[in-house]
Amino acid sequence: VDYYNGRLMFQGVTEDSKLQQLHDLSLNDIRIILPVIEEEMQLCSFKWNSTWLKTCTNGKISDNGTKLKSNNRYKPVLANVSFASGRHSWAVKGSTWRSARTGIATLAVNKNEEIGQKDTVRVFSGGSTGSYAKAIPSSKLKSSSIVVLTLDIDDDSFSIEVDGVPLPEYTFRGGIAGKKWYPVAGCNDSSASIT
Repeated sequence: VDYYNGRLMFQGVTEDSKLQQLHDLSLNDIRIILPVIEEEMQLCSFKWNSTWLKTCTNGKISDNGTKLKSNNRYKPVLANVSFASGRHSWAVKGSTWRSARTGIATLAVNKNEEIGQKDTVRVFSGGSTGSYAKAIPSSKLKSSSIVVLTLDIDDDSFSIEVDGVPLPEYTFRGGIAGKKWYPVAGCNDSSASIT
């Protein structure tokens, strides 16, 4: 969910799966309607957990806990929510996607290693790949792209949608069910962020 230029832009897993706009809303209107939109679209909201900045020392959390900015070799920062069953979706917006990764991680993730190398994570990025990091081509993942991530623990899958377009070829399958997962992000450039 993104607010800019006087407009509320929101996207999620809807029937037509298209970007939708609500015009001429004040910030107060947005504060009132946002929980309704999130519930209707079944999007979860969360904040980045600042205790993870002890190892991600070049990281900074701002915008009331919703924006992570970091230049710390993709060291993980987890959210303040977790999921152990069911289907959950959330929307994020990145800047400098070639140097940003976001996805899911278990508490067993190594705080001192870049995310995407071990089975404790599943992440997407616009740049480099790893054993558990899938790179989305820049032709699909633009700097202003809004990404919807869907964790379906019962289906044992983790998928991505970019600007309203599902990308099933990048879906992670297997090794997800039976674990507790947290949204995670990590960046490797001073201009990179995940909101």
